Amino acid sequence: MKMKKKHVSLIEILVVVAIIGILASLLLPSLKSARESAKSVNCLNNLRNLGMFTEMHLGDNDGNIPPRLLWYSDDYTGEVNNQSYRWHTFLGEYISSPGTNLFDAKVFSCPSKSIFVRQDNGLATDGALTYWVNNHEAADGRSPWNNNWGVTDPGVGNDIQEEYVNITEILEPATLASIYDVAQDWVGRVAESGAGGFVSHAQDIWDQASPGPSSSSEPETLIGYKQIPSQNGIHYWRGAVDFRHPRQTINTVNFDGSATRLINGGVKNKNMVNQ
Repeated sequence: MKMKKKHVSLIEILVVVAIIGILASLLLPSLKSARESAKSVNCLNNLRNLGMFTEMHLGDNDGNIPPRLLWYSDDYTGEVNNQSYRWHTFLGEYISSPGTNLFDAKVFSCPSKSIFVRQDNGLATDGALTYWVNNHEAADGRSPWNNNWGVTDPGVGNDIQEEYVNITEILEPATLASIYDVAQDWVGRVAESGAGGFVSHAQDIWDQASPGPSSSSEPETLIGYKQIPSQNGIHYWRGAVDFRHPRQTINTVNFDGSATRLINGGVKNKNMVNQ
């Protein structure tokens, strides 16, 4: 007896397609979440490495934390004249092959960054600096990564502004953030004002991100809280901490070298100010 060929009906095909679509819709969020979690882990590894480079610098410089900005004035009589160096320059000394541009060193770039082109001309960024160092001042007016600007002639006169914070002055190194996630500016790097975004009516956490709401908002809602939780492609012209990782978190490396996550709304003064 001749068997009849069974043809697949259009309805059966549609049912299979619908089932595949449902399964895909269920799996895609999980895949995206896993991908973002992996990026966050890579970011933590970057910060652990930056913490290690910081410790190496401390060992080579009597425990002095590098300045976030070192600027030699025109009157400087040493080997360097009228040049400025930022914190990543000092840590970059411990990278074996940073390339001609330190911004190209991947350790300075968070995998979860969201700015890939310049705002002014639409060209691709030539590297991204997406971390910044703790520049929040304590009661004595100094921040852990202190500024050294206008340096003239070391060892001469009273106007020398070479002043470093020593690691022994950090009161709670396991709690105080050293380097952490920061939003990018119009050229795809950290905004020149540094790493702000926290507003507090207590001890000196104050750097209003822009764009952002007014600093006159209710203080109870702003303690350790970032008004714009995630950059999402926004170019900042003033510094802003960027809670760009899952569950609105930022990654940090503390002064003891430990890497950790801080959640939006859970950042305390002790995490940012050397009290």
